[in-house]
Amino acid sequence: MAQGSTCHVIDGLCFETCTVRELKDRVFEKTGVAPAKQRLVFKGTLNDAQKLAETKLRPGCKVMLMGGGGGK
Repeated sequence: MAQGSTCHVIDGLCFETCTVRELKDRVFEKTGVAPAKQRLVFKGTLNDAQKLAETKLRPGCKVMLMGGGGGK
């Protein structure tokens, strides 16, 4: 996951069962950016309810984090 010039590795998600919202929760743990303020982009904007398998994400893919402001 890339946030500006910083890259973060997000491990331990099951691509078949986890949702984009669960990914956002893990991104929050790494970046401090609240899930509601995140816009994750991978071949388009990712929808919170989507399962990761539906997004075509795979281990090692780079996802861009748009948004910020910290705020928990």
